[in-house]
Amino acid sequence: MKILHLIRSVNPVGGGPIEGVKQLGLVNRHLGHEIEVASLDAPSAEFLKTFPLPVHALGPSWLKYGYSGRLLPWLRENVAKYDIVIVNGLWQYHGLGVWRYMHNRDIPYVVYSHGMLDPWFNKTYPLKHLKKALYW
Repeated sequence: MKILHLIRSVNPVGGGPIEGVKQLGLVNRHLGHEIEVASLDAPSAEFLKTFPLPVHALGPSWLKYGYSGRLLPWLRENVAKYDIVIVNGLWQYHGLGVWRYMHNRDIPYVVYSHGMLDPWFNKTYPLKHLKKALYW
């Protein structure tokens, strides 16, 4: 199976979601699947050189939201190569971009929230909760 993971950034400073993508990708590759990652990082980002999976850097992106005008054209040209697309994380442009292109396509896609819907975040960061409610 050929799997594409989409994530805002593969920068390890981002913590949990990218570590999850890396570990799942390595395990699935060991099981014989082809794993690739698309991110909204600038292609010149230094941390891309040490990431252990093939990465398509589609940035640079704007702000923390991560808008990149390169995402949709890249999806149009490449998504048919994959059996499934996994959107990693919420609240940023890569999720909206995948939905915009794929919501009426035959290739399945899933969203992995990585715990981002945990009620703890709403109580601990109420202003972020408001921003996320508007996005949702």
